[in-house]
Amino acid sequence: MYIFRPSENTIKPLGIRDIFPNGRHIYELLLLYNFTLSKSADIFINAYLLSDLLYESEYEGQMWMLYDSNKMLVGVGDAFSERYNVKLEKGEYFIRLQVRHENKDKLERLNTMEVILEQKITSPLSLDIFPSRSSAMTANSKFTAKTMTPGDIMPLFIGHLPHEKYMKGAKAGHYLSGNIIYLKSNDKKSVSTYPFKYIFSSSAAKKGNQERKESADKTTDDKKSTEANNVSKQMEEAVRDLKITWLPKAQDSSLYEELKQAYADYIPLHLAQLKVLDESKDRDEKLSDIVNLANDIISKIDVTGLLGYYGMKTVSEPDAASKRKEMDKIKAALVETYIKKGNALASIVKKQEENGPIIPGDDSDVDAEEIMRLMAQKELLKDTFQDLLKWVEVTDSKASSFVIAYYLVMKHYGRALRRLLKEGEEKTMTLEQFEKMIELFDDLSWTHCSKHFRNMKLVRYPKNYQPF
Repeated sequence: MYIFRPSENTIKPLGIRDIFPNGRHIYELLLLYNFTLSKSADIFINAYLLSDLLYESEYEGQMWMLYDSNKMLVGVGDAFSERYNVKLEKGEYFIRLQVRHENKDKLERLNTMEVILEQKITSPLSLDIFPSRSSAMTANSKFTAKTMTPGDIMPLFIGHLPHEKYMKGAKAGHYLSGNIIYLKSNDKKSVSTYPFKYIFSSSAAKKGNQERKESADKTTDDKKSTEANNVSKQMEEAVRDLKITWLPKAQDSSLYEELKQAYADYIPLHLAQLKVLDESKDRDEKLSDIVNLANDIISKIDVTGLLGYYGMKTVSEPDAASKRKEMDKIKAALVETYIKKGNALASIVKKQEENGPIIPGDDSDVDAEEIMRLMAQKELLKDTFQDLLKWVEVTDSKASSFVIAYYLVMKHYGRALRRLLKEGEEKTMTLEQFEKMIELFDDLSWTHCSKHFRNMKLVRYPKNYQPF
C-alpha cells in the first residue's frame, strides 16, 4: 500500500450545468497525484476518506481519472475502490481526483487528502512467528504449533521482514496488507482469519550507504588534519562548480570561455557546455560546434588507458573502490560525448541530404565536392558508432537516440523501427518517438500500418485531459 499526497490542488466553480435552479453554484476540488511504476502491476486507487461512502457521503462526488504521461486515459473509478482494478505497465502516471460540494469551505478541508495506491504483490509473503521476544530478535526457535484450550492466552511475536529485499520503493507510512490465519482443528480446513498490516517505519536503506558511512568515519580523522590546508582549494572548486551550473542560463559563451581559460582539462566543464549546445533552441546552427567540442573532450580522455583498466582483472587495493568510481565517471562522460557527437553528425548528414540531390544521374548537376563531403561525414558517423559500441551494447537505453538516428541515416529502417518498438516496451513512448515510427512506416511503404497508427495517435496523445 503506497500513500500519496497531492502535488496540486485547485478549487473552482463548475459550469452552467452544475447550477441549482435557485442559482447556487457547485464547486469542484481537483487534486493531482503522480506516481511511477518500475514494473507492470495490478492496482486499486483508494481515496480512503470517501471511498467507503456513496449516498451517505457529505460530499457529492469522488470520481478519479487515471492518465499516463501522454494524457491518455487508462482508468476511471468512484466510490468502493475494490471494484476498480487497473492493470498498468511500468511508467509514469497521474491521478486527477474530483470532489464536488456547494460549500467551498468544506472542499478546502480536503486540500491535502491522501490516496492509497494498492498494488498486488507478485507472490505471497510469509512472516516467521516466534514464541518469545528474544527468539524473534535473534531469529531462532521459530514457533511451530500448539494446541490450546478455551481461555488460554499465548503471546506470539512476528519476525522482521527485510523490506529492502521485498519492497525497494517502500517509504515510511507505506504498509503491506494481508491476513493472519489460525487453525481451529487438526484437519487444517477449519480456520479463523483476521486482517493484518505490516507498516514500514522508515525507507529502505540504499545499498552501500553503510559501507560509505563506515569509510567516512574511518577517514574523518585524516580529513580533519588536512582540511585546514585545503580550505582555499575547496572554496575555489565550489565556486567553479557553481559557475558551471549557471552555464545553461548564460546568454552567451563568455562564461564558458572564462572557465575554459582557468580549467582547460576539467572534463565536467566541457561536458556541461556540450549539453548546453545540444539542448539549445538553435541546435541546428551549432551542429559543427557540438562535433568540435565533442572531439575536444575525447582528446582529453585517455581512451586506451580506460580500455585497459576495464579489460584487466580487478585487484583488491585500499583505494580500489574510489578508483573504480572515478573511472566509471570518466566512462560515463565518454559515452555521453560519443552519443551527442553521433546525434550531431546524423543531423548534419540529414541536412545535407535534404538540401538537394546527392546521387549523380543523367539530368542532375551535382557538385562532386559536396558528394565527397557527405561521404566523409557518413564515414565519420560510422566511426563514432563503432567507437560507442566499444563501451555500451547497441540495446542500451542510454544510446537509443544515437542508435536510431544512425540507422535512419544508413536507411536501416527495419532496425530503427525495431529499436523504437523496444523503447516503447521499456517505457512509455513519447509523441516524438510515435511520429518517428509513423515516418518509418511511410519509408517502408507500410501504408496500412501508417494509417492505423495515425488514427491511434489521436487517442494515445490527446492535447488535453478528458473532462469529468
